[in-house]
Amino acid sequence: MPKSSTIAQRKYDSAHCRFYHLKLNINTDADVIAKLDSVPSKQDYLRQLVRKDLAATDNKED
Repeated sequence: MPKSSTIAQRKYDSAHCRFYHLKLNINTDADVIAKLDSVPSKQDYLRQLVRKDLAATDNKED
């Protein structure tokens, strides 16, 4: 039986979070894998990249 904290976490995640799974090929995506392996936090790095892209896209539309 799961602990109540685990149940609570799953309930929170279900209501407030979205998860993405990324499949990379070790041959064709070796450069991407190497970069992701070199950063301390993949999640923070990807967030920064997406936000930078969003800002650049917003500026182009003005």
